[in-house]
Amino acid sequence: MAGNNLKKGKRHFLPYVIFFLFLLIIQSCTLVVRTLYGVTDPKIENKESLVKFLNKKELDTSNIYCVSFEEFKPTLELSKNKIPDVLIFNKNGEYIPYGEEWACNASAFNFIEELNNDTLFQTNDLITLDSLLTKFRDFDGNKLNSQDILEIKNADFICVAIWAKFTGKLNKTKVKEWEKQARENNNTKIKFIKLNVDLQEWWGISEDDLFL
Repeated sequence: MAGNNLKKGKRHFLPYVIFFLFLLIIQSCTLVVRTLYGVTDPKIENKESLVKFLNKKELDTSNIYCVSFEEFKPTLELSKNKIPDVLIFNKNGEYIPYGEEWACNASAFNFIEELNNDTLFQTNDLITLDSLLTKFRDFDGNKLNSQDILEIKNADFICVAIWAKFTGKLNKTKVKEWEKQARENNNTKIKFIKLNVDLQEWWGISEDDLFL
């Protein structure tokens, strides 16, 4: 009975989530940009479909996670209507903004490649790494275990890219380059993680639910 009520709750709330998602897409890029970069309407995804997509875009598939249905909209809001986006944290788990809130996410390019252990970067309280990691799930819906968390936090800086398959080529032009810059930055140790915000199959929703 509890499971049925949960599913009914998801079905009731899903149209609002989808509306928010479409609004975010419209705000994030013009029709021309959507066409040029292959931005599509969101569909239900799973680990297999996402790994296939990442392999096609020549992106690393060993560091990907997703979020629960309940954390879907709050996670999107963290990106400030920019998908893909990247959240950067220092070794203490404090959030480091890479630019003004209104700034284009392209400014993250220079920021990541210039991360180093000698500069004291400004932080703010938008979110902490610990609170963000509580949102992480594997593609079966399981929370991270303590070892997973320790491995992620074992770095001087942790970059969490918020991405989605429906943003098409933007994953290759931005997420791939961010990850490359993090890997090639020899001034410090950077852990790069990809947090997916596509609609997930394990949520227990179907394509029909998207059009209620």
